[in-house]
Amino acid sequence: MKILSKVCSAVKITAKMITINIFMFLAHNRPFLNFDHLVDVNGLLAIKPYVSAFIAKNHHLLKPTKFHGVLFKTGDEGNLGTHDYQDQFRANPEVIADVDLREVVADLLRCDQYANYIVFEQDVTSCTFNITSRYALDYATKHHATECVALPEDKQLAFFYEWLDRQAIFSDYGRISLFINYPGAYSAVHTDYVDASGPAPDEFIWIDFAPNRKKFYLIDVNTDQKIYSPGYCNWFNTNNHHGSDPAPQACYSLRVDGLFSDGFKQRAFK
Repeated sequence: MKILSKVCSAVKITAKMITINIFMFLAHNRPFLNFDHLVDVNGLLAIKPYVSAFIAKNHHLLKPTKFHGVLFKTGDEGNLGTHDYQDQFRANPEVIADVDLREVVADLLRCDQYANYIVFEQDVTSCTFNITSRYALDYATKHHATECVALPEDKQLAFFYEWLDRQAIFSDYGRISLFINYPGAYSAVHTDYVDASGPAPDEFIWIDFAPNRKKFYLIDVNTDQKIYSPGYCNWFNTNNHHGSDPAPQACYSLRVDGLFSDGFKQRAFK
């Protein structure tokens, strides 16, 4: 079954009761594939305060989300993300004339804290933060547990993994990332890959714990039409441009990269 494909089709947005023509990468013939009816949403919302407590307890793990400018929507390419400035410094450390400061910044680069520095020094596009408690050794294999490294603090999320395992969504899962928006912060419109035709679509779940706060959307770049995510637990094709509106209050979402189990695919894609 070909689940994801790039198609030009008329998609009915039931919330607004209108039909729009979009040219996008779809997930099982939809911009978003919602899984709320397949997971324990009440159980998920019951553990939300514990996720909030995890973030509060582990502020030392917060890092600015690393956007590459080349991934931004057409028209925004002049905006630079933290990775762009990091790449510039790595290629030419002499861009910082002060020798003492250059060594301080080089040390930040070595311990992966450069992004926390550059957001105060340059006009970085957007400033959302993330905590990646299980990080991938290679982005291409982020869906495998054996290809990821769990931070010591990841053990504090045992309550979430208990919930996740009960849902039987994945046969294997790896990277775990929390994307955090403080009031006024928005996620810049971007794609996850430079060449959308290259990599196979990722399998993952995107959990929005407070949809009334985090207005996450996909965008049709031809019309600038926004399609907002429905409910709490979704999947979409990251080859689409996506982002979020400025947050009215602090909020976060959680992404789990993995491989959908055969049983879950039978339930979700029937």
